[in-house]
Amino acid sequence: MKEQIRISMTAEIKGRGSDRYKAVTHLTPDEKQFIFDGGTILIQDQEVTRPSIQCGWKQVIGRGGKYYHREATTEQINAIAAGV
Repeated sequence: MKEQIRISMTAEIKGRGSDRYKAVTHLTPDEKQFIFDGGTILIQDQEVTRPSIQCGWKQVIGRGGKYYHREATTEQINAIAAGV
């Protein structure tokens, strides 16, 4: 089964790197449900500080009713480039 990917235009990244609290805010209810159903939401990261290891895209993950971010995988980035 092909991974379902959406790009969020409303979500914001709060906290990076060694910050104590890291989260994703401003997800729409549809995006939250999409994550709960197993889909992938990506956010374009405007503050890439280490381009040698950061790709500029973050994946939103849901855990315990809260939403966090991590680096997007190579497959997800290639899917965005292909227009999926």
